[in-house]
Amino acid sequence: MAISFVVSCCALIHPLTKQLNFVESLKVTFDPCQILADRVRALLEQGNALDCVDPNMGNYPEDEVLPVLKLALVCTSQIPSSRPSTTEVVQILQVISTPVPQRLEGF
Repeated sequence: MAISFVVSCCALIHPLTKQLNFVESLKVTFDPCQILADRVRALLEQGNALDCVDPNMGNYPEDEVLPVLKLALVCTSQIPSSRPSTTEVVQILQVISTPVPQRLEGF
């Protein structure tokens, strides 16, 4: 379930999903989740995390983009045992959405 949730999050923020409809029309066998994950991974490696965000999204917390995308990549791991559980995903998302000063209070 966690993998579906995070892939859906990536699909919502990444404009590549619109391009996948074209690829689908070519009747090519592919895994859209893997194509999206590969594209996001490439952008992250280039240091272009914000390029993963659909410009139509409007305002969003930029400091949350990178950790959410990294979480999405972990959730789409080819090795199922490497993926976090739904509970772990929710906990990680709660930490990501917590303002930085509050995160540091626990230390």
